[in-house]
Amino acid sequence: MDRIEALISELTLEEKVSILSGSSAWHTTAVPRLNIPRVKMTDGPIGARGDSVSGATSACFPSASCLSSSWDKDCVEEIAKAIGVEAKSKDADVLLGPTINLHRHPLGGRHFECYSEDPLLTGELASSYVKGVQSVGVSACLKHFIGNDTEYQRHFVSSNIDDRTLRELYLLPFEMGVKAGSLSVMSAYNQLNNVFCSSNKEILTNILKEEWNFPGYVVSDWGAAQDTIGNANGGMVQQSLKTGGSRLSASVLIENMQGGDAWAATGDKDLTATFSGPIGNNIRFFGAVRKTSTDNYSANSRWFTPFSIAGGSQNADKIGGVTSSGDMMVLSKDGNLVFRDVNGDGAYSA
Repeated sequence: MDRIEALISELTLEEKVSILSGSSAWHTTAVPRLNIPRVKMTDGPIGARGDSVSGATSACFPSASCLSSSWDKDCVEEIAKAIGVEAKSKDADVLLGPTINLHRHPLGGRHFECYSEDPLLTGELASSYVKGVQSVGVSACLKHFIGNDTEYQRHFVSSNIDDRTLRELYLLPFEMGVKAGSLSVMSAYNQLNNVFCSSNKEILTNILKEEWNFPGYVVSDWGAAQDTIGNANGGMVQQSLKTGGSRLSASVLIENMQGGDAWAATGDKDLTATFSGPIGNNIRFFGAVRKTSTDNYSANSRWFTPFSIAGGSQNADKIGGVTSSGDMMVLSKDGNLVFRDVNGDGAYSA
């Protein structure tokens, strides 16, 4: 940790704050003078979307609810490895998944990307997913912490949950994922017991960091960080990237730190978490940042050479192999997953 602390001591206040927000919708902010590159994130969890700009295609893997019906941890880990390779092909360092909220209502709009209503099954499969993704050098990100089980009014609704229910159902999958080694966690849009999750000190600091000893970083869901000082004091390390006015919030944070706000005393701790999370442990950050001038460093440089293809036929084999794990898919007569309008009359058949 000495090298991390030494690097932090060289950062200006403005640089420190810039690292805790984003330079674009998918990138953290680089500090070229200290050879600190930016980190790229990509959406998951049933594939790797990339930045939605390059036009590169992505494999679509079986949904989490489909995978959970196999009860097969090894299968989930193999699928996660393949998705990690997809993330690498998009030049990404962090895959935003798995989604481990619970199936609590049949109208939950994103249940397809969650595993189950069963917290133990969800936690077991999430742990396998984390191990698979991170085995290929990409950080997993457990989301959405916590109680984000409805899409209706998700930016404002409060999930009011008593302590025992919170512990035994909602927190359990995240605790298992953290203890499996996940390097990052995403805070949810919603409120928990009338406190927004991105500012909720009870879950972000008291439980996640202190009780579970989580060493990585917390990133907010995109646009969820609406209270700069409340977010910082609550324990959120990384604001969602350049959405919702992150430049303005950076200036607010600097002003409050210069004015002696309490967060100033803990800011370096948050930076340490940022560096020792996806930047440090996952991409071997400190073996890369102290590059010599002959390395032609740029703010956009990466730590690895991207794959020329994202798994190719190997990934297709993994997708098809799910059928042997107990899941059910509808195949056409030639083995394809698609339905076809054979007669051109709008009647689709395999």
